Amino acid sequence: MENLNERAANYAAEKTNELLAKAIAQAYEDGYRDGYKQCVEDYNIDLYEDVKFVDLGLPSGLLWSSRYRKNEEGKPLFLTYEEAAFMDIPTEEQVNELVNCCNWDHLMGYVDRNGYTFRQPIGKICTGTNNEYIFINDEGLKFSKTSSTYGIHFWIRDDEDSEEKKSVYIEGSLEDGNPVVKIEKRDADFMMPVLIVRKNKQ
Repeated sequence: MENLNERAANYAAEKTNELLAKAIAQAYEDGYRDGYKQCVEDYNIDLYEDVKFVDLGLPSGLLWSSRYRKNEEGKPLFLTYEEAAFMDIPTEEQVNELVNCCNWDHLMGYVDRNGYTFRQPIGKICTGTNNEYIFINDEGLKFSKTSSTYGIHFWIRDDEDSEEKKSVYIEGSLEDGNPVVKIEKRDADFMMPVLIVRKNKQ
């Protein structure tokens, strides 16, 4: 019985240390994010000078970035969820508003494969009630720096304490002019493009 008590005590101590370490790490992350946002607000810093925001005439008045956030080379920026969470990525509710209140069509482009050029869908055009629009390209997601897949994927806000985070997947087809949109949980270390949202200041 004494050995069992010892094992139980050691197990309890180990689990307590794990929970404590996790709580401290989460508090550090939350504090860092809050301090970062407060600094940006205090000094009136515009983190998105390079982003064109579009008013799509949505009921909420929310503005969406015209394309994915880009890197210095002008290519879509692929981020883990932790990196994306520092930006103003949309919520699930905001994505639902975009899907339900806008008109959708295929974004066509030319793709070179095996020496041949094909014209085919390379993403979606999302047009608002005021005929303004944004592009959502098929850039896929990256499981690692060397492994990726096709499809329209981007991160959305997820405040749950989990190693998997919410993302949007838009299928290639359209049903009656509407996109087939799925909210999926993905490993937070996967890398995806990001769309940015902003409240209309007018």
